Amino acid sequence: MSTLHIRLFGQFAATWRDRSATVQEIRLPRSTQALLGYLLLHRQQLVPRDVLMEIFWRDSSPEQARSCLSTAVWRLRRRLKGSGQEGGYLLSTPEGEIGFNPASSHWLDVAVFEEVLTRLCAGEEEAITPALAQEAEEALALYTGDLLEGWYADWALRERERLRLLYVRGLQRLMRWYKGVGNLEASILCGQRILEKDLLREEIHRELMRLYAANGQRAQAVRQYQACRQALIRELEMEPMEETRRLYQAIRQEPVPAWTLPVSLLQQARLPDGAAQLDDLLQDLLQVQQQVLEANQRLEAVIRTIQALDRSVL
Repeated sequence: MSTLHIRLFGQFAATWRDRSATVQEIRLPRSTQALLGYLLLHRQQLVPRDVLMEIFWRDSSPEQARSCLSTAVWRLRRRLKGSGQEGGYLLSTPEGEIGFNPASSHWLDVAVFEEVLTRLCAGEEEAITPALAQEAEEALALYTGDLLEGWYADWALRERERLRLLYVRGLQRLMRWYKGVGNLEASILCGQRILEKDLLREEIHRELMRLYAANGQRAQAVRQYQACRQALIRELEMEPMEETRRLYQAIRQEPVPAWTLPVSLLQQARLPDGAAQLDDLLQDLLQVQQQVLEANQRLEAVIRTIQALDRSVL
């Protein structure tokens, strides 16, 4: 028996898939896609015909709207008769209500996305397990684009914004959880993905600055502040908040830690007899260490000079 696979993130796509992994595309007119998309997004309820007529054919006469709806429903029933199916994907009542059958054999990217992220965002962060975090990552990967890209009807725009906010909320939850378990790289990646959707989230810029600094990437933390400031000035004609500026100054003024090797341990290391080559390598290593220390000192001097110049400009 074939299973109906539907993707609503990005471009609408509907296919039949069977156990042998055979994929067969389902071609639908755009108006029929819109009706199916709406019913899928409201799959837990039946929708009165009058509501559907008002949403999709409000500029038509009642007779024309009723005819268009009947034609669209007929097309859906006809096309959604997969192998082993008897048109059971659509439900209707004598009162004229229509809906998608949630008990039918189907897979819907939005349904998986909503179910997993709702569990992720419910309750305390301490309750998140590595298994749930991995499940959430897989659900977030389904968000290949905004819902029904290219569709601008009011109902599509409302649902698009709702799911976009759930996407960002899920990433925020994972960002904090990864930070709590010490996985700074994964936390940073979540923050970057949030800013791809909303570049003006100043609190995310600040958190990324903290994460970069904690991960030893102070230069990247400074660049993050600069990206934040440029975005705010360009889009809102405003400077970052005082909290953000204070964090930036604190990160800039933090001393650059000198990289050191355990010289005393290296000098005391006992090499095997006849290991002349290892002794030569040790001497080379100590020489490189001295060069690195001198470079660190020069770097600190340059940074202090830049900071002094920057303060004079401000």
